[in-house]
Amino acid sequence: MACCVRTIARNFDRYQSLAGLPKELVQHIFAELHSKRLLAQRHLPLLAAAGDGALAQSPALTDAWLAVLGHAYGALTSLDVSGCVAVTDDGVTEIARLSRLSRLRLDHCLRIGDAALQARARHVP
Repeated sequence: MACCVRTIARNFDRYQSLAGLPKELVQHIFAELHSKRLLAQRHLPLLAAAGDGALAQSPALTDAWLAVLGHAYGALTSLDVSGCVAVTDDGVTEIARLSRLSRLRLDHCLRIGDAALQARARHVP
């Protein structure tokens, strides 16, 4: 699998969709892009759209990337960042204002507190 992940990450700009790829593979691709410093703002919508939970358990997902995602992909309707240990209130606040975001999973995000939940509650229709 490591060879597949490296090849996809190296040629990531050629992909229009990650539909059909297992969530675990998408997570490994995200981590590989991040570790090789190849992850760019233009990649996040494709990763986020890859399916429900595509970003869950991703150690590479940080508040900074949530801010980029929040600014670059306003059409996002569902996001699962469960288990992303680097995500804090600041990151959730960045995506909380997305008007189309109807589902946000934050399970086991240990650095998220009341501020994140209040920010999200202010933007729920």
